[in-house]
Amino acid sequence: MNVADSTLFKDYARPILRPETNDKMLGHSPPGIMSSVLQCLVNPSKLEVSRISIAHVSEDAFALAIESRVTGTGPISSTISPMVLDLTFNGSAFGKLALPKVRTSFWGTKVVVQEQVINITDMAIYRAFVRSIMVDDDTNFQLENGACTVRALGLTAHCDYNLDIPIKAMKGPRATLQKVSRSGDDGIAVTVRMHNPSPVELNHGVCTFELRNDQGERMAELRGQLKIVRGQFDLSLHGTTRTGVAPSDKVRLVGVGVDGSSWCNDFDAVMDVRSEFAGLLRV
Repeated sequence: MNVADSTLFKDYARPILRPETNDKMLGHSPPGIMSSVLQCLVNPSKLEVSRISIAHVSEDAFALAIESRVTGTGPISSTISPMVLDLTFNGSAFGKLALPKVRTSFWGTKVVVQEQVINITDMAIYRAFVRSIMVDDDTNFQLENGACTVRALGLTAHCDYNLDIPIKAMKGPRATLQKVSRSGDDGIAVTVRMHNPSPVELNHGVCTFELRNDQGERMAELRGQLKIVRGQFDLSLHGTTRTGVAPSDKVRLVGVGVDGSSWCNDFDAVMDVRSEFAGLLRV
């Protein structure tokens, strides 16, 4: 076999060794060349996320856990050292994340980032990131400025590590009014069935909501635990109605406050009112 014709040589070695494509490599020592080869192993890697958990949000921190898979590291197995990277959104950092040691393979490698506390360095950017997760169809975030050690082929090199991570967002999330019951003169209980197509789970804690008609008038004030999980789940809320508000065929469930230091003001779901619920929502 002619080594120069092999896929491995074409994809990883030739771009480094060919002077016309990388003039900076001229005069470099063999260790320097191999460092560049190992850098080429990590540059095309991707992090495919299956679960992101955001919880325990306070005024300056939150807890983050990630389940994912690293792919695209090529045919050579390698070991990437633990590292700390910047968590960024739209080009701005809002915290730092520690990644564990990763042993890569051609078939991809499962990577679990255990729950850790992220100190928020820019609350505006963090909130913009969470808002994008909740209301957009798709979004992304970045892991940047990582400095790691890569070991492969019996060699060790210091490499830079940066990842762009696209994820499916929640699209609202989509909500359906599932159950309504009344008690006393103004007591009301509501069950909302929700669907979250995103891998992101958000635990906001106990939140306050307003149920509004299509004119934006408050029909009821409700409270309940807002824990958005993957897939389909039910949100149970209890509260009181407001008299003198006109009914409508559609209602909006809007987050207006939260216990503690978290927030849920970006929650805004429009729901059709089924005929069997119309009378129960007349206030």
